[in-house]
Amino acid sequence: MSLRRTPRRTPNGFPTEGMKTSGVILSDQIKSLDWRARKILFVEKAEQHLIEEVQAKIEALIL
Repeated sequence: MSLRRTPRRTPNGFPTEGMKTSGVILSDQIKSLDWRARKILFVEKAEQHLIEEVQAKIEALIL
């Protein structure tokens, strides 16, 4: 998934409101689910409801 800095909701975008990391999770722009391969650093964990919304959108796009 990609994170865009412009915090506006789109059909496939979910704002990261109330978090240290600001922006929008773009569920339709999956880059890699392997964070080790991309050398991603953990910053913070999203709330469960946001994770579930994004996962549901990803499932709809790939299944």
